[in-house]
This record gives sequence, C-alpha cells and structure tokens, in this order.
Amino acid sequence: MQVERDFSIVIASPSVFRNAIEIVSNTLVCATFYVEKDENKGHVYLRVDSMDPSSVSAVKLRMQLTGTVVAPTSFTVKLKMMLALLKSSPQHEALELYREKDADTVFLRSVGLDQETFELKTLDETYEPVAISDIQGTFYSIEFDTPRIKTIARLAQTIRAETLRIRVHAPANGTGGFIILKIDASGDEANATWTYQSSQDFSASERYQLCMSSDDKLDDKLIEIYDRSFSVAYISSFVKAMDRSTIVMTLGGNSPLIIEYFLGLEESDIRFLLAPKAG
Repeated sequence: MQVERDFSIVIASPSVFRNAIEIVSNTLVCATFYVEKDENKGHVYLRVDSMDPSSVSAVKLRMQLTGTVVAPTSFTVKLKMMLALLKSSPQHEALELYREKDADTVFLRSVGLDQETFELKTLDETYEPVAISDIQGTFYSIEFDTPRIKTIARLAQTIRAETLRIRVHAPANGTGGFIILKIDASGDEANATWTYQSSQDFSASERYQLCMSSDDKLDDKLIEIYDRSFSVAYISSFVKAMDRSTIVMTLGGNSPLIIEYFLGLEESDIRFLLAPKAG
C-alpha cells in the first residue's frame, strides 16, 4: 500500500546539494528546512534560514528543485548527520528526499539502478527565519575570487589574526574612476595586507570583478567610505567548503557583511550574514 507523503523532492544534482549542506554545516549544527511549492512556476523550494548558536551570523540557503508538496511544511535535522548520509549515497545518481505523512523522520533514497535508502531522525525544535532589514544608504556588491578569499582566511588563521579589517576607498565625487578594496590581518608575530582595484569605473549600481592593484598607493581623489572588521574564524568556516569560482561580498553602513555563493542551479544560492566586530 502506498504511504501518503507530506512532500517528495527530486534532487537531480546530488553533488550540488551535498556541497550546499557541507557549507552550511560548517556554521550551523542543526537547521530547519522549509519546504514549499510555487504554484505559479511549478517549482519546489527548499530553504534554510537560521542564526548560528552564538547569534553572530546567519545562514540562508535556497534551492530550486522539483517534486510534490501537499502543503508548506518544515523539518529540523542535525546537519553533520545529514551530510554523512549524503556522502554515503551514490555520487552520480539522483536522490529523492521525502517525508511520510506526520512522520518524525525524513528519507533520502537514491533513484538509480541500485537503490539505497537512508532514514534520518528529525528534531522537535524549529528555527524561525531570520529577518533582514533593508540595507540603508550606499552599499557595495563586489565579485571576489573564491580561492583568493580562502587563501586570505587561511593565512589570517595561520598568523593568529582574530579579525579581517575590510576597507573601501571610492571617488570623492561618488562616481567615475576606480574603487580600492583593502583587507588587513594583524597577528602577534606577523601582519598582512591585500589591496585590490576594480577593473572598471565606479558606478554605485554595478558589481565589481576585482584584480590585484599594482601598488599600494591611493589616488588623492579617493576617500575611505567603509571600514569594518569581521571574525576570521567565521569567514573561514563560511568559505572553506566552497568549490565554485566566485562569491559576492556586499558591504554597507552598519549592516552585516553578506557573502553570497551561487550554487550553479537556477534560483539556488547560499547567503551568509556576519555582524561586524565591535570596536
């Protein structure tokens, strides 16, 4: 007899899903997955929207998938346990994620010739979505090479720097010319500074692919418009499992640092929000 299901989701790209869960699990211990269907588009969306246990950062995962959903619902699991099951599943076969009606477990099942089924206990807790207020004033979205930010975070940890100081210098008149991004790490026995220059003229409505500047001199017409410091440990955790080429960093006012990572599927991404360090 066919058992009724609350939802059944097909994960056609299990490697992408596995990587997304690994990235999120480096920051969150447990997460609530929200499952809903957009009836207009016909897509199923799987979302995570949770604050980390210390309330310093938040993680927002969105994946567009296919499947059936009886009604919007959610489930909470331990992420490392889910990741262990995903790593044990067939690497190149689609997966089905589903929950039987009113059950306290979810299932992961491979849909290839050799079917493997894993059952994962869900938790009673529900982590409520984190609201993001609109970023006030001017903000800057900057495309950045993922390997480069991983190298920066790794060296900052090696020299025992607690924070990465991020500064932005832009044209005094607000338009034209280049912007300069400086990242500093200061440790007990060593310091490091990375300086990057935008590869195109500054425009507040555009994102930037930054390249290494040829020297450390700032144009007299540039002024410092942003100066905040962020935890090295959190940034390192955010980026260490990322395997795609670029991220987007959004900086602005007293708002959190937002690191956006695109998963390579339509309407599928992860955003990390990190509060600046006080003082």
